[in-house]
Amino acid sequence: PVPAVRDAQTAPNSEHPPYVLMSRLPGERLDTVLPEVGEQDAAALGRAVGGVLLRLATVRFATPGELQGPDLIVTPMPADLTSLEAFVRRHADRLPGWTADDKAGLLALARGVRPLLDAVAHESTLVHGDLNPKNLLVDVERAEVTGLLDWEYAYSGCRLADLGNLLRFPPDEDDDPGRAFVAGAVEVASAGGLPSGWLDTARALDLFALVDLAAREHANPVVERAREILRDTARTGSLAAGRSAPFA
Repeated sequence: PVPAVRDAQTAPNSEHPPYVLMSRLPGERLDTVLPEVGEQDAAALGRAVGGVLLRLATVRFATPGELQGPDLIVTPMPADLTSLEAFVRRHADRLPGWTADDKAGLLALARGVRPLLDAVAHESTLVHGDLNPKNLLVDVERAEVTGLLDWEYAYSGCRLADLGNLLRFPPDEDDDPGRAFVAGAVEVASAGGLPSGWLDTARALDLFALVDLAAREHANPVVERAREILRDTARTGSLAAGRSAPFA
């Protein structure tokens, strides 16, 4: 479920700047709902989100790449968006407080996960690119997703990237509703079949977003958490970086 486009002006003119006018969708943002619901409702919402992940995976393109223009023409990705090493090198100097050893550790890990990324580089399904609770609208009583918002990062690629995004910040050990939500989402998303070792691949794909977040100039709670996970990743050489798999 996405907002319908009612009108759009894609090129500036003398009367209007570029704009897109979209319909308003019902529902509440999932990030505001999850802290307030019980374990049963959280699990049901997780299964609904898992269903959205499955539906995204049914949208296929001829090739992987960026989506350009109103017709969503697929064009090749820039080199630094296909090579994690190149992406890390481009952003490393903007990681605040990072030592040379931290940067070297992250580069070493980027080289180490290259086989995981190469193995899925040919995949070309619709990836939302920012699939997390703040971009999902839900109806709690009906346990359904009423809207998936903010598509500016969407591209054609491997569907595991959206799972990596959703699982980036796992719930705390004592957050039973949060863990039930994640378990429900993974349960349904995996109904379409997930390859062996999929979580490592999902986390490797999500490193692009983690690096981008951690290197941002202005901090906020999401940026700070991304910086913490990325630094732990670099120092431990582990994709898990101390994060558990709450759905296991």
